[in-house]
Amino acid sequence: MALSGVRIGVLGLLLVGSWGYFGYHWMAQHGDPDVADVTSPASGDTSPALSDPTALGTLPDSATFTPTPNFVSELAPPARGTEVFEAEGGVRYALYQLEHTNMGEDPREYVRIISEPVTSGGVDSVANGTVVFNPAFQTLEFHTLRVERDGSFEDRTDSTTIEFARRETRLERRMFDGRATAIVRFSDIRIGDRVEYSYTITGRNPALPANDSREIRLGFGAPVERMLVTSTWPNSRPPHYRQLGPDAAANVTASSEGPAQTLRFGPIPTATFTGERSAPSWIRQSPSLQLSDFADWEDVSRWSAPMYQPGSSDAVDEIADRIRAEHADPADQLVAALRFTQDEIRYLAISFGAGGYVPAMPPETLERRYGDCKAKTVLLIALLEALDIEAEAALVHTSQGRALLDGLPRHTAFNHVIVRAYLDGEAYWLDGTRREQGGRLDTLDQPDFGFALPINTDGAAPVAMEPTPFGESFFEGEEALTIHSINGDATLEVTYTARNLGADRARTSLSRTGRADLQERFLDQYGARFGAVSSTRDLTIEDDRETNVLIMHMQIGIENVLTPHEDGERLQASARMQMRSPTNGNAERNRRFPLTLTYPVHQTARLVVDLPDAMADWTLEPEARQLTVDGIDFSTVRSRDGNRITLDYTLLVDRPYLPPEEAAAALALGDQINQLTRWSLVSP
Repeated sequence: MALSGVRIGVLGLLLVGSWGYFGYHWMAQHGDPDVADVTSPASGDTSPALSDPTALGTLPDSATFTPTPNFVSELAPPARGTEVFEAEGGVRYALYQLEHTNMGEDPREYVRIISEPVTSGGVDSVANGTVVFNPAFQTLEFHTLRVERDGSFEDRTDSTTIEFARRETRLERRMFDGRATAIVRFSDIRIGDRVEYSYTITGRNPALPANDSREIRLGFGAPVERMLVTSTWPNSRPPHYRQLGPDAAANVTASSEGPAQTLRFGPIPTATFTGERSAPSWIRQSPSLQLSDFADWEDVSRWSAPMYQPGSSDAVDEIADRIRAEHADPADQLVAALRFTQDEIRYLAISFGAGGYVPAMPPETLERRYGDCKAKTVLLIALLEALDIEAEAALVHTSQGRALLDGLPRHTAFNHVIVRAYLDGEAYWLDGTRREQGGRLDTLDQPDFGFALPINTDGAAPVAMEPTPFGESFFEGEEALTIHSINGDATLEVTYTARNLGADRARTSLSRTGRADLQERFLDQYGARFGAVSSTRDLTIEDDRETNVLIMHMQIGIENVLTPHEDGERLQASARMQMRSPTNGNAERNRRFPLTLTYPVHQTARLVVDLPDAMADWTLEPEARQLTVDGIDFSTVRSRDGNRITLDYTLLVDRPYLPPEEAAAALALGDQINQLTRWSLVSP
C-alpha cells in the first residue's frame, strides 16, 4: 500500500496513547510528508488524478465495516496471566499484528491491536484513538471493534463513535497534504478490559509507479506480548529486504507458496526499545524491516526523471533575459536565478493526492507566485537552462541523508529536492526553498544533507555532499561595558557581526521579527542580566547581502551593573556571554548511539570592560583556558591594558556528531564551556 506518511520520533510514539502509538506505525514507513514532495508518476500513467494533481479527497460520511480480509493470518493473543513483560505507561499491549500485501491491484495493509489499560491513565489512552489516511487515494475499512471483559466478548461496533476530520499538522510550515483522521472513541472502558480493533487501508497514490518500498517497525518504545509482521509480494517481483537498527527479537524469514513470497517476523514477544537523547536523527533507535523492489539507486533516479524536465516557456525566458541584461558574469546570473526563486516565489506546499509527487511546471508557479520544493526546483532548473547553465534536480533527506547508503534503494528515502548546477567545471548545490540567502557564488553556503541522488534519465548513483569549508567566523559578538563610577552606572555597546551562514540565519530571523521587535528582545535579554536598562541608541542594522555580512549595533544604559557577591562582602558585575552550547547537557553519557553536536558553529565573542579609576584593582574571571576534544575547540583569552580588561572567546564545532565512546568527554567539555561563558568582575 502506498501511503503518504509522516515520520514520528521513536519516543514520541508513546505520547499519543496506544492508538496513536501503534495506529501511526505505518506513517513512519514513508518518511516525512515531503517524501511525497519529490517523486514523479510512472511513464504513461493516465490516471485522472494526474490531470488534477491537487485534488482533495472527500471525507467519508461514516465509517465502513467489512469482514477481515482473507490474506490475514489467524492469531490469538496470549492468555491472561501468561504475560512476559510488565506493563508500561499504564497499558499492556497484548497483540500487535501488521500484515501487508502487494498481491492485488493496490497494496493493502491490515492492522490489529489488542491493548489492556492497567491504570486510569491507561484507560484514557486505550479508549481514544486515531487512524490517519489520505482519502484522495486511500480507503479505510474497519473490521473489529470489541472488548473482552471477565472472559466475555462485547461487540462495540454500534456503541463506538467514529468521526472524520482533516489532519493538517504542519500549518506553521505552510504544508498541506489533505490527510484525514478517523477519530475513534470507545465508551465504557475499564481497567483490565482488553480492547481490540482492526482496520485495513487500501490504495496507491496515482502518481506512483508499480514499484513499492516501505519500512516496518519491528519494535517500539513499549513491550508487546505478541507481535506479528508479514509482507507478501508476487514472486514475479520479489522485494529486496534488510533489517536495520538494533537487533530485533528475531530475524525475518522468507518463504514462497504458489505465486507469492512472504516475509515474516514473529509471532514473538518484543521488548521495549528505549531511545537516547541527542542521537542523530538518521539513527534508527528501534529495529525495522525495510523492503523495496527497486533494482538499484540508478533505477530510482531514472524513475524520478520525467517530472523534472521543465522545458521552455515565454515566462521563464522573459525572466532569464532580464537576469542576463542585469548581470554579465554567468556566476552572477546563477546567483540571480537562485535569488529570484528564493525571494519572489514564496514557499507553500499543497500536496493533495498526486500533487504530493507531481511538481507544478514553471508557468503555473510564476503565475501563482508560490510553490513547494518540487516547483521551486523545476523553476530554478528552467531559469538556469535558459541562461545556458547546466543543472539537474537531486533528491535528499534533510535529516536522514547521512544514512542513505545504509538502506535499500527506494523512492521513500527522500523528503526534499534541490538543484545541482555546473559552472566552469564546478558543481554547486542550490536550495530554492532557503530564505534570505546571501553571498556571491564563491562564498554561497551550500547545503549538506550527507548524500544526494541526482535525477537523471540515464540514472545516477548517490553522491556525497561536501560541506561548505569553514572560513571566517559565522557570528562575532562584542559587548563593550563602560562602568562610569563605583556606583555601578554603566553603558553597554553591543555589536553583533554575522557572516555567511550566520548572516543567512540572522537575515531570516529579521525577516520574521523586524528591527523594533528585535530591539525589544535585546532589552529584555540584557534586563534579565543587569536589571534596569534602557535604550540610549536604537538598534541599527547594516546588511550587505552580496558580501553576506550583517552587522547589528545598539547602545544600552544600565542603572546599576553591580550586585552583592555571594560571599556577602564584596561587589561584582556578572553575566553570561552569548555563546552556543556545542552539546545538549541532558544527553546520556553512557551511550549506544552517536551524540549530535550543535553544527556547524564558528563563533567568537569579546567582552571589553572599561573601569573607572576607583575600580582599577577589580579582577575579571575566568582566566585563559583552552579546551579541546574531537570536533570541538573552545578557548578563552584574557588581557589587560590599564583600566581596560578584554576577554575573548572562540568556539568551533566542525562535525555533526561523535561516536558513542567519545560522547562523555564532549558532554563534560560542554559543561565546562557553560561555566566558562559566565564572567565575573569582582572587587578586592
